[in-house]
Amino acid sequence: MLSARWRTAPGLALALVVTAAVAFAQDAPTPPGPAKPGAAAAGPTAAELAAKLEGVLADLSKRLGAFKTLRSRFEQKKYLEVFEDVVTSEGTLALAVPDKLRFEYVKPVKSVLTVNGRRAQRARTSRKGETTRKVYSLADEPITSITVQQVFLWTRGDFAKARAGYDLVLVSEKPLVVRATPKDERMKNVVTSIDLSFSDDRTKLTGLTLTERQMSRTVISFVGVEIDPVLPEDLFKIDE
Repeated sequence: MLSARWRTAPGLALALVVTAAVAFAQDAPTPPGPAKPGAAAAGPTAAELAAKLEGVLADLSKRLGAFKTLRSRFEQKKYLEVFEDVVTSEGTLALAVPDKLRFEYVKPVKSVLTVNGRRAQRARTSRKGETTRKVYSLADEPITSITVQQVFLWTRGDFAKARAGYDLVLVSEKPLVVRATPKDERMKNVVTSIDLSFSDDRTKLTGLTLTERQMSRTVISFVGVEIDPVLPEDLFKIDE
């Protein structure tokens, strides 16, 4: 029951992250020349890889942590390997530091999660056009609370905090890919790894891929990411 909710909660992909293939502008390393007969090609040492990872994370944290507001469109593809099927959803994401979030699915059905401080509202519109709303405290909904924490964690590049719950590995530099593997065994039963993608200038989260235990993947691509746009106050309004 818990894993099903985690797989479908709006923002989870960001959350478990959420959430972050990471691309940045860096000159590709010069390829080595042909090896001399009998000479083995030497790869980077563990210490060199660790130092490179630290440099990447420090730079991403500095650049990502600077924004105050963010707005983006997204496309989410859920690959259900068992059924050889793909479920596609579209929507928008808006954030305001430190604690306002709006995650809205617009296709195939409308579903909106709004968070303002410690209060949240979920509104769903059925295919028949009927809308239901629920207003609640994050203290009463731990899954939503974790989702919100993870959204801010990955979009703002708080890798120091992320390390408490994830092992981080630099998979590729160009495009830059950082993989986060959950340490908690219960979480691993839901999501085995999260690949996080960022823009070439390292200022935006542009996508993430969640590899899930139950033969499926969720891929979210962020399009038209705006940093520090002016967001209307009522965007995060919660009905009384």
